[in-house]
Amino acid sequence: MKFYLNTFKFPTVKVKATDENDENNESYIKLIDLWWKFYKKKKHFHFIFDFNNLNHNYNLKIIPQFIKDQLLLKQQKKHYLDYSIVTLSNKYLIFILKSILSIISPIGVIYISNDLKISKNLVNYLNNPFIYDDFIDTFLLVNNITKI
Repeated sequence: MKFYLNTFKFPTVKVKATDENDENNESYIKLIDLWWKFYKKKKHFHFIFDFNNLNHNYNLKIIPQFIKDQLLLKQQKKHYLDYSIVTLSNKYLIFILKSILSIISPIGVIYISNDLKISKNLVNYLNNPFIYDDFIDTFLLVNNITKI
């Protein structure tokens, strides 16, 4: 599993996971390093994770490291990750995600969607100061987006 990072529209950070092999988990390490970089610079940001192109190359070996990294990040006095949107439709990956979240609570709110276009609309709504919470809640309900 390889991660591609895109910070072109910061504070939105797009993370795309693919079935490509990632030697020594280098792309995962870059992701976590980027996360720490934003914390050190005290910059608020949010993630859009796209797991829709991940079909069979699940690197489950990074889960313990991911949990350790999350626990270290959670120890920080202030959190700069505002929210994450996870886009995936694979039921096995949804099960894995929910299993991880049963072990550790997330940093910030997590939205789980099965459609990338809907996820991008959600980012626009969440970042718009003129959109009310009631509208967001209705959007989540209508589009079957889980909020954790």
